Amino acid sequence: MAGISREIESRAENGQIMARSTLTDMQLVFVDVMASGATQTEAARQAGYSSPGNAGYHLMRLPHIAAKVRAEILATIGTEGVSVAWQTLKEVMQDKKAPAAARVAAADKTLKVAGLLDKQGKGSAPDKSKPISEWTVEELENAIGGIERALDNERNTIDVTPESTDKP
Repeated sequence: MAGISREIESRAENGQIMARSTLTDMQLVFVDVMASGATQTEAARQAGYSSPGNAGYHLMRLPHIAAKVRAEILATIGTEGVSVAWQTLKEVMQDKKAPAAARVAAADKTLKVAGLLDKQGKGSAPDKSKPISEWTVEELENAIGGIERALDNERNTIDVTPESTDKP
């Protein structure tokens, strides 16, 4: 196995073979396990390679394998990672015991990522007829600005409601 891997790696480095666009079943398992956070050796072991240490090392040096692992990790970040990040930001924003600066920073980040505030704190109503993923940078910046202004107004609002003097 190690000899074959070295031969493939050597031939690929010398331009004698091109990276394959399709992956074998073992390579697909390797990619999936790598993308889940395992080590190269563990991924190769789970994929069924007889010399997992060598196989993992060599597989990750193949450009099409490394690219597929990166793509799978980015896809996970774009789905599960976004969900976890949003939940974390919500928890910080809603935690009354969290420092005010942390709550404001979480709110600011949320609004900026959502495309509702611009760098200058200005915003306007975006074109809601299209998905956020299709908004232009300017539309995103304007939307962010509007939310930042609304937050600033909220922070500067003084509650003048008199407290009740009735004691139960």
